[in-house]
Order: sequence, then structure tokens, then C-alpha cells
Amino acid sequence: CCEKPMTGDLKQAEEMVAEAKKLGKRLGVGYRCHFEPYNLEAVRLCRSGAIGTLRTIRSDHGFTMGWDTGWHHRRDIGGYGAISEIGIYAIQACCYLAGEDPIEVYGTRDKLPVPRFKEVEDVNHFNLIFPNGVQGFGATAYSWNANNFRVYGDRGRIDAEPATGYSGHNFTINGKKIEVQPANQWALQMDHFSECVRDPKMKCIIPGEMGLRDIRIIDAILRSAESGKPIKLK
Repeated sequence: CCEKPMTGDLKQAEEMVAEAKKLGKRLGVGYRCHFEPYNLEAVRLCRSGAIGTLRTIRSDHGFTMGWDTGWHHRRDIGGYGAISEIGIYAIQACCYLAGEDPIEVYGTRDKLPVPRFKEVEDVNHFNLIFPNGVQGFGATAYSWNANNFRVYGDRGRIDAEPATGYSGHNFTINGKKIEVQPANQWALQMDHFSECVRDPKMKCIIPGEMGLRDIRIIDAILRSAESGKPIKLK
């Protein structure tokens, strides 16, 4: 089990997945929202057709990083910056709500001209194109606060804010509050990892390959921001 993001470097992520396969071991990534009841209900509603055919997903995740940042502002231990530490929630939300992996990415960047953003990302915007026709739009930052997503279908929408926090979730469908049975997302996640260890045949729902996919998406967003052009994903 590895915390998200699994690494701050694409090559390292590829090596981690390859090494796990080489050793015959199972690699999982700590994506707790795949066990969080409100997020699971939102996914179920999207799949059930409750808001019709999905068309667009929007998700923004960020927080204001102060001057005394510790590891956040260091590329060697803080990864890519905001996009990998908090923006990965927005990327994940777009993917699990769409039920697909993106095939094309477009990204931009914006940094405040201050020392703490010399090595890492501050504000990034991105557009994810999915093969089922859904488009995902997102933004992340170390200089503003957000934790939300909105899913648009041709018969309604799902709103979530806070969407992926530790508690205090507030989800609605077409303006009506969504109620779910509360559960401990961390306990459910650890139970799943334990079950995967006990039963090698059990499918891990948050495998290393998912973590690698997300690092590839982040890498593509940043390459797109550099080139000003969209990046195709395999």
C-alpha cells in the first residue's frame, strides 16, 4: 500500500509498477474516496442514469499554502506541487465519475512570483477528454481554497462541496440533499487491502496501475502547459 500520489516522478511510478509485477507482489494506492460513502453514491447515480447521459464534470481542489511550507515547496520531496498533492483529487473525481480513463489532456499553469513556487506548481487548470464523450474540467492551487465537483447530465446534475474531505460532505442531486449511511473510509480502505493480501484472486480496486495513470495525466498536463498544445494519452 502506497499513499497518493504514489510518487512525484513518472519514471519512478513506472518502475514501481514494473517492480511489483517482477516480484509477484500487489501494489495498491491509498485512494480513500473509492470507499467514502458519498462519493460511492455519486458514482452509482452517474452509472444509473439518474441525471441522464453524462456530459461534463467540473472539479476544483486547492488550499492556501503559507510561507512556512516545510516539504510542500520542495520538488525533491514535495512532488510536482499542488497538482499532485491536492489536484489529484480533482483528477481522480473526473475519472471515477466519468467511469473512463482520459485519452487527451490539455493543461495550463500560473504561478505567483514568490520563492515558495520556484520549484513546484501553484495554479494549474486542465481539460480531460474521455472516450465516452464526457469532458472533465478541473483546477488546483496552493493559493486558493476549494474542495468540490459538479457533474452535468442531460437530465440534471450532482453537486458536491465539500466533496472529498475527511468529513462534512455535502452532496445534492438536482438540488435535493443526498443522504447516505455513514462509514469510516479509512477502515474500509484498509479492510480492502487486507482482503487483497489474504486472497490473491481478489481484484484490487485501487491498484498501482491507477496511480501510474494519474501520474501520467499530471505529467501530460504539465507538458501541455509547456507546449501550449493538447497531449494524447495511450
